[in-house]
Amino acid sequence: MTADLPDRPPAPTAAAIEPVVGDRAWAQAVLDVLAALARARARVGAVPAQTAAVITRSARTEFFHPRLIASAARDAADPVTTLAALLTRLVAELDPPSAEHVHGGPTGPAILDTATMTVAHRALTVIDGHLGGALTSSSGPGTAEWPGLLRDARCRLRRVRDEGLPVAASGLDGYALPGTRDDLVDAFAAEIGLSRPGAPARTAIAGLGSALAVTAGALGRIAAGGARVRDPVRAAQVLSATRQVPPLAAGLSRPAGGRRAEWRLLRECLRLTGTAAETAVSLLRVVEVARS
Repeated sequence: MTADLPDRPPAPTAAAIEPVVGDRAWAQAVLDVLAALARARARVGAVPAQTAAVITRSARTEFFHPRLIASAARDAADPVTTLAALLTRLVAELDPPSAEHVHGGPTGPAILDTATMTVAHRALTVIDGHLGGALTSSSGPGTAEWPGLLRDARCRLRRVRDEGLPVAASGLDGYALPGTRDDLVDAFAAEIGLSRPGAPARTAIAGLGSALAVTAGALGRIAAGGARVRDPVRAAQVLSATRQVPPLAAGLSRPAGGRRAEWRLLRECLRLTGTAAETAVSLLRVVEVARS
């Protein structure tokens, strides 16, 4: 007998993806980018190693009042300048000569782009873990296509995470010693854990949105099958989340309203996909028990 889906499924409990894509995580990513840039410049001899170490130790959101971090994260005008100013003041208290090197390098938009890629990279790692958990519970009668759907989605997300999220290197000219600009770009990418610059950031974001839409589609198909077994509530939660992702992801291909508007779209895509993937793991475990 086919179970009916609730018209308004209850919201799932707080998912593991939430703290990875929230305002505080985004602010931490901006600080991480500033610290990674300092370490990269130290690696090519442009600043002292001590400077990079002090900046890195100071670049933690917990060192600043939560209200200041929340305000900076929501500053649509220039969040990078706000966060860099907070970091500069703290570094100046610890090692005054190092403070002048906090915001050396990429322009604010480049730092925003790199921070966005950093948050996306971390979120995809969380989603990948959930897909792996779902994959281990997706075998058995009536589920023949599920492993293939999950493997394809996982492969797409991993390819984007490992190869398609580049640092933004505009503004690095003039912040390295002569002849070391390419070395600085390589060091910057390595320090923040992203790929070297390739396609424009807008293209990378669109590719990420496409991969998330594919993943949401796979999870939605699995949820539709899971609803027929034993757990219509979790199935409805997954379906509710996954149905919202494709139109949001399509908006990433034609963003309107600047980088902040684009980030809000991307964050919602990541949040919904991560929540759906985590809920799908619980759904598949219930399905597995129901078959046994």
